[in-house]
Amino acid sequence: MAKETKTTEEKKEETSSEVYSPSDDEQKLLEKWKKRFKRADEFLTPYRAKWLRMYKLYRAYQDKQNYAYETRLMPPIAFEIIETIVSRLATSKRKTRILPREKKDLKSKSLGSWDDLVNYDFDAIKLDKKLPKWLKSTTKFGNGIGKVTWLTDSSIDYDDPFLTICDLWDIMPAPETEDLQEDCPWLIHRIVKTKDKIESEEKARGEGNQIYKNLKFIEPKLVDDWKQDRYDVNLKKMGQIQDSADTGGDVTVKVTNDKTERDKQIEIWECWDYEEGKLVTIMNQEVVVRNDDNPYKKVNAGKIFINLPDHELDWELWAIGHIEPVETTIVEIADMRNQRMDDVILMLDPVIKIRKDSGISKNDVIFAPGAKWELRKMDDVVIERPPEISLMGINEEKNLRDEIERTLAISEYVSGMPKSAQEPMSKVAMLIGQSNLRMSSLAGNLAEALTTLANILIDMNREFISEDKLYRIVGDEVDFKEFKKDDKEVNVDAVVQIEPVIPPDQATRLNQAMTLYDKFVAADKPDPNNPEEVKQWKKRKRAIQEMILDEMDKAAYKTVLLGEEESEPAKPAEEQPPAAPESPQLPAGEAGPAPEAQPAQKASFLKQILSKIPVIGKGRQNKSV
Repeated sequence: MAKETKTTEEKKEETSSEVYSPSDDEQKLLEKWKKRFKRADEFLTPYRAKWLRMYKLYRAYQDKQNYAYETRLMPPIAFEIIETIVSRLATSKRKTRILPREKKDLKSKSLGSWDDLVNYDFDAIKLDKKLPKWLKSTTKFGNGIGKVTWLTDSSIDYDDPFLTICDLWDIMPAPETEDLQEDCPWLIHRIVKTKDKIESEEKARGEGNQIYKNLKFIEPKLVDDWKQDRYDVNLKKMGQIQDSADTGGDVTVKVTNDKTERDKQIEIWECWDYEEGKLVTIMNQEVVVRNDDNPYKKVNAGKIFINLPDHELDWELWAIGHIEPVETTIVEIADMRNQRMDDVILMLDPVIKIRKDSGISKNDVIFAPGAKWELRKMDDVVIERPPEISLMGINEEKNLRDEIERTLAISEYVSGMPKSAQEPMSKVAMLIGQSNLRMSSLAGNLAEALTTLANILIDMNREFISEDKLYRIVGDEVDFKEFKKDDKEVNVDAVVQIEPVIPPDQATRLNQAMTLYDKFVAADKPDPNNPEEVKQWKKRKRAIQEMILDEMDKAAYKTVLLGEEESEPAKPAEEQPPAAPESPQLPAGEAGPAPEAQPAQKASFLKQILSKIPVIGKGRQNKSV
């Protein structure tokens, strides 16, 4: 059936009514991405449930409905684990190397320009501030997803990259994905914003750079909040300890108004089609506002999402974090602790049995100093107290704690809380080495993610910087650098190296310094007749002594205890040995002087030379009168 041609008046009438009528292509896009969205959402449902459990353990929240014990406490073990690992990795040493792709650029000055620009970009995206958040997502849930974009703002002279640490609840890759960089065919990023926010961002892009169409058809609505269960944990945690006599459970503090009074927002689907190289944006699940080529197709093949996994599983995108392997152990510790707390309460409030026909009510039985009970028979009221709590439960909790340490290789030295300062050095070294080895696995994943990030930043600068860029570097000294268009001609790659450092405790560091002293000072004395050896030995001795004072927090007393550091003495002028007298010509057949006298002469001459060197002679020679 042929389509009827609409008159101008009809078109005006439709425009004025603000009704969205998708074209055939847009309708196909809507159907295609709705199916993909539903498929990814159903696939991720059990993962979100697991992530919520991990979050509850991290927040030390106990929410069992039919819990066997009256006490409902959760020890903060998961919080301790996460914060220990994140603090070690977030403060680890990071080194970025810029490598040329071609041999001819090996000594190019542009390598230094690229290095300065990448480090500036790390500051621009606030990596130091966002890295702990990235690592917390990784260690809690198993994955941390970062998204790198290029921000365009007409109010500034130049643009900068931007890093977003995505909420895992909103990242929806194709279920068959094993690696975001290698085999991800498509990905949906769900975003919720107000319409005012969307319009202000469009305005900031400047005239002619807007990316959305059909915004006039978008009306704000009440959007389902996928993270509400997670927010409820934070809310309930505030009143977890306070019991409500009316409800018999946690106190619910009302901090928000009714759902109908919340701000209406817009649900955005950013649909990244890597197979077709497209970026499709759908708002409110019904309006196509963007259908363009991937704007980052020349940046890492268009893939700007970076996955940072913790403990990877074979042929799986979604990894496991640091909490999941010990989840059941943490729950077991919580159950044992709550059972002991219930026993303590029962011991303080004993069970009272009253004979039914005794005429005594529960109000007559009073526990107070000087209280009197009138009984006809001695067994009218019977008090039963449970046996005292055995130490077996406490010892069992210690064993479970040790199990967590062995599973995750997080010893007391990694946590900074050694059990004893008298631990053997071999045990300390073994525990620290084991922790370093295990942590190096996650550090390797972090280095790989940051390497991908650095190379994406390089591609973005090459793609979007069209003029010379002047930028400021803030460090020990403020400096300005300039990246020129000619620098873009040098093709480079970046490699980021991460070195996690687990510092030993003070006693261990002091023992290490004392070991150095025994080995390199006490047991390695120089030859007093060799001035160079003596000089080096004195340097070693003072350096290790200063190290010992530093570890003992006595660095302020270096001068008092060690004296002023000796300056190197001026080199004495080399004296030529006296010329040996010429031997007289002896007649044929006569013997020369005896050879035994020659070594004695050399020894005497060497002694004279050494006596003139003050370093050797000091304290060893008698003063000449």
